[in-house]
Amino acid sequence: MKIRSKATRLTKPQLLKNQTDIRKVRRYAATARTSSGFGVFLIKTDSGELEKQVIEGMSYRECCERGESAEVFKWVPATPRAIEILGNTAHGCGQRCSRSCPEPGCLCHDGRCK
Repeated sequence: MKIRSKATRLTKPQLLKNQTDIRKVRRYAATARTSSGFGVFLIKTDSGELEKQVIEGMSYRECCERGESAEVFKWVPATPRAIEILGNTAHGCGQRCSRSCPEPGCLCHDGRCK
């Protein structure tokens, strides 16, 4: 099932920043636009430091909209495993990565999961 809603169509810059596992969006496709999940964002602060933000209760669409101002982002469906892992916003597995990190609380930035 493809998501064809105008609200979830991403621009090219968003696609480059979006590390959401598209299989999860497809799995939750019937309700992805309104399903509650987590938005995980890597934001550059005024001092140039990178800060991870995890926001609960976001739909995929809301996550994509907020992700426009992030360095990278992803939406994670609210599953029991994700809730457990994302309860610790400091979680970062530190693995090498090239496009995205498979862990719910990690984002790939400069070749490392943060």
